[in-house]
Amino acid sequence: MFKKSGTKTNAKRYFSKAMKIFKNLDAKTWIEKVTRSLGDKETRRT
Repeated sequence: MFKKSGTKTNAKRYFSKAMKIFKNLDAKTWIEKVTRSLGDKETRRT
């Protein structure tokens, strides 16, 4: 997917974007979303 030379910059960009989103969201709602998605994945596996 990534070019070898651009992997680090893409990762940095993605990380900063994720941090911005995390800061904007309320921590509680974010945790709820993550746990819900994890729960969905677990139920799908079994």
